[in-house]
Amino acid sequence: VGSVVRRFLAEYGSGTPSRLKVLDAYLLYVLLTGALQFGYCLGVGTFPFNSFLSGFISAVGSFILG
Repeated sequence: VGSVVRRFLAEYGSGTPSRLKVLDAYLLYVLLTGALQFGYCLGVGTFPFNSFLSGFISAVGSFILG
C-alpha cells in the first residue's frame, strides 16, 4: 500500500498541471471545512441550526460546483 501511495504522489506531482493542483487544493479545503462543521455539529450540538445548515450546505455546494 505504501508503494502505491508513493507512486501516486510522485506521478501526481510531476504529471499534474499546476492549475489542476490549485483546484484540488481548493476542493480539499472545502471538504475539510464541511467535515469540520459536521463534526462540530455532532460534538457540540445544533443550537443555531439555521447557521449550521447554511454553512454546511454552502460547503457542499461549493464542493459540487468547484
